Amino acid sequence: MEGGASALPLRDGAVDIVLTGAIDPDDGSLATVTEAMRVIRPGGRLIVIGYYGRDDVSALLEPEVVAHVRDATQRRTGWWLRNGFKIKVVHARLELGDPVTAHELLPRLYGDRGRAYLMGPHPSSLRLNIGLYHREKAVDG
Repeated sequence: MEGGASALPLRDGAVDIVLTGAIDPDDGSLATVTEAMRVIRPGGRLIVIGYYGRDDVSALLEPEVVAHVRDATQRRTGWWLRNGFKIKVVHARLELGDPVTAHELLPRLYGDRGRAYLMGPHPSSLRLNIGLYHREKAVDG
C-alpha cells in the first residue's frame, strides 16, 4: 500500500513493518517517523534503508553528504540513536570488473565523480556500506 509520508492511508496499528528509504536523518523527518510508528502494531518495526558511509564509495560523494552521514551515525550522539533507532550495517560491493557495466553504472550513480574515478587506475570492486536503521514499536504492557 502506498501513501504520503506524513499521512499514510492506514489505521493505527495496521501493519507489522514500514520499510522506507525516504527518511533523512534530520529533525525535519520526525513527523514522518511519528506517522510511520502510528500505523505499526506493537512489536512491529520501522526500517529505513540508507547510506552508512565509512567505505570506498565515500570518495565518490560530496564531502557534505559524507559528513552528514557520519554525524548521523555517531555512537551515542548521532541522529539515529538519539531518536530511538538501532543500526545494522550491510557490507556490499559494487563490482567493476566488467568495464562496460562499470562505465554505465558509476556515472549514473555518482555523476562526474564516478566518471573521473573510472578514468584512473581503480580496483575491480568498491566497498559499499548500507545502513538498516530500525526502530521497534513498544509492546503495550
